[in-house]
Amino acid sequence: MHLYSIIINRTSICLLLVFALILSCSKVPEYTVTSPNGKNVFTVFPGYHSDHSNGLGFDIMYEGKPVLLPSVLEISTNHCDLKGDWSVLRVDENNVENSWTTRFGELSEVPDNYREIKIHLKKGKTLVNFIARAYDEGVAFAYEIPIQADIKTLELDENIYYNFEKDHMMWSTPKREKGVLTAQGEYKKIPLSEIETGIERPLLIEIDENLKIALAEANLVDYARLSFSKGASNNSVLSTLDGKMEEEIQDTITGALISERKNDVFKVKKQLPFQSPW
Repeated sequence: MHLYSIIINRTSICLLLVFALILSCSKVPEYTVTSPNGKNVFTVFPGYHSDHSNGLGFDIMYEGKPVLLPSVLEISTNHCDLKGDWSVLRVDENNVENSWTTRFGELSEVPDNYREIKIHLKKGKTLVNFIARAYDEGVAFAYEIPIQADIKTLELDENIYYNFEKDHMMWSTPKREKGVLTAQGEYKKIPLSEIETGIERPLLIEIDENLKIALAEANLVDYARLSFSKGASNNSVLSTLDGKMEEEIQDTITGALISERKNDVFKVKKQLPFQSPW
């Protein structure tokens, strides 16, 4: 699930959902989770007022230095209004020391040690839970939509703005076009400001000579996958959910997809309750 230097799941967050800090007279409440070794610090800012909308936000520190500046997760649905100020109902904390086994890789038993916070949020009658985990290897986040009054099925879309301090160099897949191999294509090293639409994950970003991060996603089951594009500035990356294929048609020689995706307003349809991918 996690590679290193730092993997930021989505989510999806996934390395990889997102929040922001504002310097003003009224301090935005913040909630922090720190990895067992103390190096990775994930801070969450519910109810952040960004340039996009009021949303959920976070930033990330590694060894006391900013890796991800205040960033924003936006969720839109066909039923619930998720814009505006959020109330924090409670915060659950959890420390996990575990392991899991695999038949792949160098180790048959993989450590699964992390610290976690789950923030239970409410706006009006709408309930959302935001989960943040800090591992020694990286950080992850996800959101839950619990059972809502009179709502059994929900359609949704999401935007996540990852904001960085500089126009870092990154390794990018080819631009997504019909008949072009993307994840299996040739990667190129370009600055964040030159990112094109529909870049595949994981997205490797070089913060400096000693620190690289990967934006990725995990536990993607029965959910729209994400891809990356240019964000709100030259130092920003936007992740969005992909629309469903009209029908899956591939080039018979290269295997590249040549079918069209639907451009629906909402990319995911789920029965409540459910959790997003990481």
